[in-house]
Amino acid sequence: MEKEKIRVALKKARTQMDRIMENIEEEKSCFPIMQQTLAVIGLLKSANQMMLKRHIETVLSSVSGISAQKRGRLEKDLVKIIETAQAK
Repeated sequence: MEKEKIRVALKKARTQMDRIMENIEEEKSCFPIMQQTLAVIGLLKSANQMMLKRHIETVLSSVSGISAQKRGRLEKDLVKIIETAQAK
């Protein structure tokens, strides 16, 4: 499920990039192009956060001797820390 969401976000970003390039070549107005660029950035950030969450889950699932409750709390804390750092 999560893998499919990542794939969809990346495909949308690629499609938007193609449109941006077309609009630049056609010398369209800058403001709509900037809006499209921000949309691509949002899609890429979203895909990156989903991949990060999957990675953390995978790594922590291989750690032995930790309860499911602790693992879940640690996953949430790590994701939140990294998202906060990336927002700056």
